[in-house]
Amino acid sequence: MAPSSTSFTRFTAAPALFDDYHVGFREQVKVWPVNPLDVIINWLRKKYEKGGSNRDDKQRSEVGDKKRRKKSNNNNNNNNANPTATVIADFGCGDARLSSTLSPSPSFFIHSFDLVSRSPLVTACDMSATPLPPNSVDVAVFCLALMGTNIIDFVKEARRVVKDGGIVKIAEVRSRFETADVAEKEVVVEKDKEKDKKEKKRKKKKKKENFPPPDPPPTATLLDTFVLLMKSHGFQKLSIDSSNKMFLLLEFRKMTGFTVDTVEANKKFGNFSANACIYKRR
Repeated sequence: MAPSSTSFTRFTAAPALFDDYHVGFREQVKVWPVNPLDVIINWLRKKYEKGGSNRDDKQRSEVGDKKRRKKSNNNNNNNNANPTATVIADFGCGDARLSSTLSPSPSFFIHSFDLVSRSPLVTACDMSATPLPPNSVDVAVFCLALMGTNIIDFVKEARRVVKDGGIVKIAEVRSRFETADVAEKEVVVEKDKEKDKKEKKRKKKKKKENFPPPDPPPTATLLDTFVLLMKSHGFQKLSIDSSNKMFLLLEFRKMTGFTVDTVEANKKFGNFSANACIYKRR
Protein backbone atom coordinates (compact mmCIF):
# COMPACT_ATOMS: atom_id res chain seq x y z
CA MET A 1 0.00 0.00 0.00
CA ALA A 2 0.98 3.62 -0.54
CA PRO A 3 -0.27 7.05 0.52
CA SER A 4 -3.49 8.01 -1.23
CA SER A 5 -1.79 10.89 -3.05
CA THR A 6 0.72 8.45 -4.59
CA SER A 7 -2.05 6.05 -5.59
CA PHE A 8 -4.06 8.88 -7.15
CA THR A 9 -1.09 9.95 -9.26
CA ARG A 10 -0.31 6.37 -10.32
CA PHE A 11 -3.88 5.41 -11.20
CA THR A 12 -4.47 8.69 -13.02
CA ALA A 13 -1.49 7.89 -15.23
CA ALA A 14 -2.51 4.24 -15.69
CA PRO A 15 -6.28 3.78 -15.13
CA ALA A 16 -6.07 0.15 -16.26
CA LEU A 17 -4.35 -0.68 -12.96
CA PHE A 18 -7.38 0.63 -11.12
CA ASP A 19 -9.67 -1.45 -13.33
CA ASP A 20 -7.63 -4.60 -12.69
CA TYR A 21 -7.81 -4.06 -8.93
CA HIS A 22 -11.59 -3.60 -8.92
CA VAL A 23 -12.25 -6.60 -11.16
CA GLY A 24 -10.43 -8.83 -8.68
CA PHE A 25 -12.06 -7.10 -5.75
CA ARG A 26 -15.61 -7.57 -7.12
CA GLU A 27 -14.97 -11.23 -7.88
CA GLN A 28 -13.78 -11.83 -4.32
CA VAL A 29 -16.71 -10.04 -2.67
CA LYS A 30 -19.15 -12.04 -4.81
CA VAL A 31 -18.31 -15.20 -2.87
CA TRP A 32 -18.96 -13.57 0.51
CA PRO A 33 -22.27 -14.57 2.11
CA VAL A 34 -23.05 -10.87 2.67
CA ASN A 35 -21.80 -7.79 0.85
CA PRO A 36 -21.08 -5.01 3.38
CA LEU A 37 -22.27 -2.39 0.91
CA ASP A 38 -25.72 -4.02 0.91
CA VAL A 39 -25.74 -3.82 4.71
CA ILE A 40 -24.88 -0.11 4.59
CA ILE A 41 -27.48 0.62 1.90
CA ASN A 42 -30.18 -1.09 3.98
CA TRP A 43 -29.03 0.82 7.08
CA LEU A 44 -29.22 4.14 5.23
CA ARG A 45 -32.71 3.38 3.93
CA LYS A 46 -33.98 2.37 7.35
CA LYS A 47 -32.40 5.30 9.15
CA TYR A 48 -32.80 8.19 6.73
CA GLU A 49 -35.32 7.49 4.00
CA LYS A 50 -38.37 9.67 4.46
CA GLY A 51 -41.16 7.86 6.22
CA GLY A 52 -38.71 5.79 8.28
CA SER A 53 -35.98 8.21 9.29
CA ASN A 54 -35.23 9.24 12.85
CA ARG A 55 -34.41 12.93 13.06
CA ASP A 56 -32.86 12.54 16.50
CA ASP A 57 -30.42 10.00 15.12
CA LYS A 58 -29.57 12.22 12.19
CA GLN A 59 -28.39 14.93 14.62
CA ARG A 60 -28.35 17.65 11.97
CA SER A 61 -26.50 20.77 12.98
CA GLU A 62 -28.95 23.43 14.11
CA VAL A 63 -26.58 26.37 13.73
CA GLY A 64 -26.12 27.60 10.20
CA ASP A 65 -27.56 24.45 8.62
CA LYS A 66 -30.04 26.35 6.49
CA LYS A 67 -27.28 28.57 5.13
CA ARG A 68 -25.12 25.55 4.30
CA ARG A 69 -27.98 23.90 2.42
CA LYS A 70 -28.22 26.91 0.15
CA LYS A 71 -24.64 26.39 -0.95
CA SER A 72 -23.93 24.26 -3.96
CA ASN A 73 -23.29 20.62 -3.06
CA ASN A 74 -21.77 19.53 -6.34
CA ASN A 75 -20.99 16.07 -7.61
CA ASN A 76 -20.04 16.33 -11.29
CA ASN A 77 -22.02 19.59 -11.53
CA ASN A 78 -25.25 18.09 -10.16
CA ASN A 79 -26.81 20.29 -7.47
CA ASN A 80 -28.82 19.02 -4.55
CA ALA A 81 -32.33 20.17 -5.44
CA ASN A 82 -33.81 18.85 -2.19
CA PRO A 83 -32.59 20.79 0.87
CA THR A 84 -34.06 18.18 3.23
CA ALA A 85 -32.18 15.27 1.67
CA THR A 86 -29.57 13.38 3.66
CA VAL A 87 -26.19 14.26 2.14
CA ILE A 88 -23.85 11.27 1.87
CA ALA A 89 -20.18 11.18 0.90
CA ASP A 90 -19.13 7.76 -0.39
CA PHE A 91 -15.34 7.52 -0.06
CA GLY A 92 -13.78 4.84 -2.27
CA CYS A 93 -17.06 4.28 -4.08
CA GLY A 94 -15.77 2.02 -6.89
CA ASP A 95 -18.54 1.87 -9.48
CA ALA A 96 -20.80 4.09 -7.33
CA ARG A 97 -23.39 1.39 -6.63
CA LEU A 98 -24.44 3.14 -3.44
CA SER A 99 -25.30 6.25 -5.46
CA SER A 100 -26.99 4.42 -8.32
CA THR A 101 -29.10 2.48 -5.80
CA LEU A 102 -30.15 5.34 -3.52
CA SER A 103 -30.07 8.42 -5.77
CA PRO A 104 -33.52 7.76 -7.28
CA SER A 105 -34.92 8.49 -3.82
CA PRO A 106 -35.39 12.20 -3.03
CA SER A 107 -34.34 11.37 0.54
CA PHE A 108 -30.67 11.18 -0.49
CA PHE A 109 -28.06 13.28 -2.24
CA ILE A 110 -24.80 11.42 -2.74
CA HIS A 111 -21.24 12.48 -3.54
CA SER A 112 -19.14 9.58 -4.86
CA PHE A 113 -15.33 9.68 -4.76
CA ASP A 114 -12.59 7.35 -5.92
CA LEU A 115 -9.12 7.49 -7.42
CA VAL A 116 -10.45 6.97 -10.96
CA SER A 117 -13.86 7.84 -12.41
CA ARG A 118 -15.46 5.15 -14.55
CA SER A 119 -18.95 6.59 -14.11
CA PRO A 120 -20.49 10.06 -14.46
CA LEU A 121 -21.55 9.62 -10.83
CA VAL A 122 -17.94 9.48 -9.62
CA THR A 123 -15.54 12.34 -8.92
CA ALA A 124 -11.90 11.28 -9.26
CA CYS A 125 -9.70 12.63 -6.48
CA ASP A 126 -7.37 11.85 -3.63
CA MET A 127 -9.90 10.92 -0.95
CA SER A 128 -7.92 12.76 1.71
CA ALA A 129 -8.62 16.00 -0.19
CA THR A 130 -12.12 15.99 -1.69
CA PRO A 131 -13.73 19.08 -3.27
CA LEU A 132 -16.53 19.12 -0.68
CA PRO A 133 -17.08 22.24 1.42
CA PRO A 134 -16.66 22.00 5.20
CA ASN A 135 -19.56 20.78 7.34
CA SER A 136 -21.64 19.75 4.34
CA VAL A 137 -22.21 16.00 4.85
CA ASP A 138 -24.65 14.11 7.08
CA VAL A 139 -23.09 10.66 6.56
CA ALA A 140 -19.60 9.68 5.41
CA VAL A 141 -19.26 6.10 4.17
CA PHE A 142 -16.00 4.14 3.90
CA CYS A 143 -16.92 0.69 2.60
CA LEU A 144 -13.72 -1.37 2.29
CA ALA A 145 -12.04 1.91 1.42
CA LEU A 146 -9.32 2.61 4.04
CA MET A 147 -6.66 1.46 1.61
CA GLY A 148 -3.94 4.10 1.87
CA THR A 149 -1.14 4.17 4.40
CA ASN A 150 -2.30 7.66 5.45
CA ILE A 151 -5.50 6.64 7.23
CA ILE A 152 -5.19 9.60 9.58
CA ASP A 153 -5.66 11.90 6.57
CA PHE A 154 -8.96 10.17 5.70
CA VAL A 155 -10.10 10.74 9.26
CA LYS A 156 -9.11 14.41 9.06
CA GLU A 157 -11.04 14.80 5.81
CA ALA A 158 -14.09 13.13 7.32
CA ARG A 159 -13.91 15.53 10.24
CA ARG A 160 -13.67 18.48 7.85
CA VAL A 161 -16.69 17.61 5.70
CA VAL A 162 -19.06 15.94 8.19
CA LYS A 163 -21.46 18.17 10.10
CA ASP A 164 -21.44 18.26 13.88
CA GLY A 165 -23.58 15.32 14.94
CA GLY A 166 -23.04 13.63 11.58
CA ILE A 167 -22.18 9.95 11.16
CA VAL A 168 -19.16 8.08 9.82
CA LYS A 169 -20.02 4.52 8.76
CA ILE A 170 -17.13 2.15 8.08
CA ALA A 171 -17.01 -1.43 6.80
CA GLU A 172 -13.60 -3.07 6.77
CA VAL A 173 -12.14 -6.57 6.38
CA ARG A 174 -11.64 -8.06 9.83
CA SER A 175 -8.09 -9.24 9.18
CA ARG A 176 -7.02 -5.64 8.59
CA PHE A 177 -7.77 -4.69 12.21
CA GLU A 178 -7.87 -7.84 14.32
CA THR A 179 -4.18 -8.20 15.12
CA ALA A 180 -1.98 -6.75 17.86
CA ASP A 181 -0.73 -3.25 17.22
CA VAL A 182 3.02 -3.57 17.64
CA ALA A 183 3.81 -0.31 15.86
CA GLU A 184 2.12 2.12 18.22
CA LYS A 185 3.93 1.63 21.51
CA GLU A 186 2.35 4.70 23.08
CA VAL A 187 -1.22 3.57 22.48
CA VAL A 188 -2.81 1.48 25.22
CA VAL A 189 -6.29 0.09 25.65
CA GLU A 190 -8.50 2.25 27.82
CA LYS A 191 -9.12 0.16 30.89
CA ASP A 192 -11.73 0.33 33.60
CA LYS A 193 -10.06 2.59 36.18
CA GLU A 194 -12.24 1.41 39.04
CA LYS A 195 -11.39 -2.23 38.35
CA ASP A 196 -7.70 -1.35 38.23
CA LYS A 197 -7.90 0.41 41.59
CA LYS A 198 -9.62 -2.60 43.16
CA GLU A 199 -6.96 -4.92 41.79
CA LYS A 200 -4.14 -2.80 43.26
CA LYS A 201 -5.92 -2.68 46.62
CA ARG A 202 -6.39 -6.47 46.61
CA LYS A 203 -2.71 -7.05 45.76
CA LYS A 204 -1.58 -4.79 48.60
CA LYS A 205 -3.90 -6.47 51.11
CA LYS A 206 -2.97 -10.01 50.10
CA LYS A 207 0.68 -9.35 49.40
CA LYS A 208 1.98 -12.21 51.54
CA GLU A 209 -0.60 -14.77 50.42
CA ASN A 210 0.05 -17.17 47.57
CA PHE A 211 -2.45 -15.74 45.05
CA PRO A 212 -2.01 -16.32 41.31
CA PRO A 213 -0.83 -13.22 39.46
CA PRO A 214 -3.50 -11.08 37.84
CA ASP A 215 -4.15 -11.35 34.14
CA PRO A 216 -1.76 -9.22 32.09
CA PRO A 217 -3.17 -6.01 30.62
CA PRO A 218 -4.83 -6.56 27.25
CA THR A 219 -2.72 -6.00 24.16
CA ALA A 220 -3.89 -3.16 21.97
CA THR A 221 -5.14 -4.34 18.59
CA LEU A 222 -5.15 -2.26 15.45
CA LEU A 223 -8.90 -1.86 15.96
CA ASP A 224 -8.33 -0.44 19.46
CA THR A 225 -5.84 2.03 18.04
CA PHE A 226 -8.16 3.02 15.21
CA VAL A 227 -10.98 3.74 17.67
CA LEU A 228 -8.59 5.96 19.65
CA LEU A 229 -7.53 7.66 16.42
CA MET A 230 -11.17 8.45 15.67
CA LYS A 231 -11.70 9.66 19.23
CA SER A 232 -8.68 11.97 19.00
CA HIS A 233 -10.40 13.69 16.06
CA GLY A 234 -13.71 14.14 17.82
CA PHE A 235 -15.59 11.02 16.71
CA GLN A 236 -17.56 9.18 19.37
CA LYS A 237 -17.80 5.42 18.92
CA LEU A 238 -21.45 4.38 18.65
CA SER A 239 -21.10 0.73 17.74
CA ILE A 240 -18.81 -2.02 16.47
CA ASP A 241 -20.62 -4.91 14.80
CA SER A 242 -18.43 -8.01 14.56
CA SER A 243 -21.25 -10.46 13.82
CA ASN A 244 -20.07 -11.08 10.25
CA LYS A 245 -17.05 -13.37 9.91
CA MET A 246 -15.69 -11.42 6.93
CA PHE A 247 -15.95 -7.76 7.90
CA LEU A 248 -16.47 -5.32 10.75
CA LEU A 249 -19.04 -2.53 10.75
CA LEU A 250 -18.14 0.58 12.74
CA GLU A 251 -20.24 3.64 13.44
CA PHE A 252 -19.03 6.97 14.83
CA ARG A 253 -20.65 10.33 15.50
CA LYS A 254 -18.86 13.66 15.16
CA MET A 255 -18.97 15.39 18.53
CA THR A 256 -19.99 19.02 18.76
CA GLY A 257 -17.50 21.53 20.12
CA PHE A 258 -14.52 19.16 20.11
CA THR A 259 -11.07 20.69 19.61
CA VAL A 260 -8.47 18.42 18.00
CA ASP A 261 -4.97 18.45 19.48
CA THR A 262 -3.32 18.12 16.08
CA VAL A 263 0.24 17.86 17.37
CA GLU A 264 -0.60 15.09 19.84
CA ALA A 265 -2.82 13.24 17.35
CA ASN A 266 -0.11 13.29 14.68
CA LYS A 267 2.46 12.14 17.22
CA LYS A 268 0.40 9.16 18.30
CA PHE A 269 -1.40 8.17 15.12
CA GLY A 270 0.44 9.75 12.20
CA ASN A 271 1.99 6.43 11.18
CA PHE A 272 -1.10 4.31 11.79
CA SER A 273 -1.89 1.85 9.02
CA ALA A 274 -4.12 -1.20 8.86
CA ASN A 275 -2.94 -4.59 7.60
CA ALA A 276 -3.07 -5.48 3.93
CA CYS A 277 -6.29 -7.22 2.94
CA ILE A 278 -6.52 -10.98 3.52
CA TYR A 279 -9.54 -12.63 1.92
CA LYS A 280 -9.62 -16.17 3.30
CA ARG A 281 -12.72 -16.79 5.39
CA ARG A 282 -15.82 -18.19 3.69
